[in-house]
Amino acid sequence: MICLKNLVFIDQLKWYIYGMKYRLRLLILCFAFLSIYKIYAQNSTNPIHIVDKELGFKMDLPRGFTKMDSKEVGAALQMGKKQIDKIYDTDFNINGLEPNLFKKDDNNYFIINIKDFPDSEEAYQKEVAKYNRLMYTTYQKSFPNVELTESTETKKIGNEVFTKYSLKAVVSKALTMKVFNFNSLYKGKDVTLAAVYVDDEVGQEILKAVESASFK
Repeated sequence: MICLKNLVFIDQLKWYIYGMKYRLRLLILCFAFLSIYKIYAQNSTNPIHIVDKELGFKMDLPRGFTKMDSKEVGAALQMGKKQIDKIYDTDFNINGLEPNLFKKDDNNYFIINIKDFPDSEEAYQKEVAKYNRLMYTTYQKSFPNVELTESTETKKIGNEVFTKYSLKAVVSKALTMKVFNFNSLYKGKDVTLAAVYVDDEVGQEILKAVESASFK
């Protein structure tokens, strides 16, 4: 038997998450505010097959994900720019950005970013650290009283070593958002595989897909 009180709480939670989804869309742009290398992605009811022929990269996203179209991405970029400009008192230039964003629903996203990085491994790691710090700070500034937990570790995808950054944001008793971000400098390319999610089950599905990807 389902308690009526629980039903009321579930309904309140649903509306709370609905209200938060716009900020969630803004925060995924911490990943997407970069010049992104165009990849091939096949949309269907089956898992999405992502292939980068130049790097020999292959990955299958879980069922239920769709690639966001240019109109959705454009709207998200404009919302993101407005929020970033407000937080950091700047005028962020989004001209020419073409992020590859995928979503399961309005609270669970996957981002892939592959772009040229013509500098050294040392310089790359410094950029990654700076980038992760920016993400942490953006969450901190976007949500009052947020509880943040972060970690960094080394992981292998295929034979390639990645730096994995994880961030957990407890916004309230009703809402926790999580982020993971894999980065590697591979054949002169900055490769980023990232997710922002509310649903832990969806997050684990994305994580499994990322860890099962391959480079040939």
